[in-house]
Amino acid sequence: MKKTITLTIVLMLCVVFGKSQTLSKVGSGIAGVYINDVITMGGKLYAGGYFTPGGVAKDHVYNFSGSGWNSMKGGVSGITFPFITAFQQYNNLLFVCGGFTQAGGFTTKDIAIWDGYTWVDPKGGVESACSFEVYNNQLYVGTRTILSNGGTKAFLWRWTGTGWENLADSFVVEPTANFDLQGIQAMKVYNGKLVVAGLFKSVNGLEVNNIAAWNGAQWETLGSGTNGQVFALEVWGDTLFAGGRFSNAGGQLTENMAKWHNGGWQGLKAAVDQRITAFEVYNGKLWVGGDFFTPNRGILTYKGGVFSTPFTPDDGVGAFCVDGNSLIIGGNFSAIDGQNFSLIARYTEPGLSVETENEFSVTAYPNPVSEQLYFKIPDDEPVQITIYDNLGKIVMQGAYMPMQGIAVNELPQGHYYAAVQQKNTLSYTSFIKQ
Repeated sequence: MKKTITLTIVLMLCVVFGKSQTLSKVGSGIAGVYINDVITMGGKLYAGGYFTPGGVAKDHVYNFSGSGWNSMKGGVSGITFPFITAFQQYNNLLFVCGGFTQAGGFTTKDIAIWDGYTWVDPKGGVESACSFEVYNNQLYVGTRTILSNGGTKAFLWRWTGTGWENLADSFVVEPTANFDLQGIQAMKVYNGKLVVAGLFKSVNGLEVNNIAAWNGAQWETLGSGTNGQVFALEVWGDTLFAGGRFSNAGGQLTENMAKWHNGGWQGLKAAVDQRITAFEVYNGKLWVGGDFFTPNRGILTYKGGVFSTPFTPDDGVGAFCVDGNSLIIGGNFSAIDGQNFSLIARYTEPGLSVETENEFSVTAYPNPVSEQLYFKIPDDEPVQITIYDNLGKIVMQGAYMPMQGIAVNELPQGHYYAAVQQKNTLSYTSFIKQ
């Protein structure tokens, strides 16, 4: 018997029948030291970090298409210990940054570009590139370095389509005796502004203390900032979360994590003893990853002011991404709750799945999206599209023709789910609003 069950009904069924969450392997995992970032693009999952297949440092970036992990035409190389730090999808290309000088035969400085099939010319790259973000439909890259004696450096760059433009903003960093990487570690769009964070004292003469917001014309403070380094940012609804290694945010005591809401900081205390390096919103919770040992090794969830322990890896967690109705988790762990994993795992929680016997193929694009969203559907018949937020709340609904654009520019940033019904069949996909 055919089933066409809405997400809301599935949520209720999962509560009533107590359907359990699951951890599963992603292929056979990845041989290596750590994963720094994961992303989905074009139906494939990408993972980047420092990989050692067969005990040899090699490639450092793979994609997974369902049957196994695939090498990407030699990956990145050129230095003794090449590595990947971050991914960003932009204009149907995958931008990759880290530490390397070669990618697919191109000589570059720490940036590579993958078109889904092969490496393309990165136009020289940007030395010490560490993080990406798309703001006002333009791709920005943040850089980092070590200035032991302190100094001034322009850490922010922008992709022009034909090369890289330094924005010449003067970030001042203080002396460091701990070999801390200074500059921009994380970026996120929040309330129409580009928020950059890392380790720096001021920008263009404005004291910001490790986090600042660019409104398109000038820099702004977020209160008095933090008293230590910020490694991760995430937006959940109307709140900005910051994680890193700090004990004070805007004068509020905290333990390596804080949130900015209604123009002020609130410290979040979970007895986290080491740095926080990754966030993701999944299934109505904020997932938190890092190098910490307490209150749990490497991973926590946060909701409604309460921290919880979903499971326990044997080492740190440094990357998340949502893949359909699952959460991909990457890090430098080899086991979770005693079960063997190799740097990467898939976690599926009940409540955000759609059951149907007669699914058809549907893909949302561009993904991530900022303004107009389209759905690739095999048939030309009209469809009914219902879009849900991470809590299962309907945020948009209507009848559309295939290839008809849907304006999503008013939606808050975050992860969304779409149920697409055509005649009597239902399919399901997801997208990220940036």
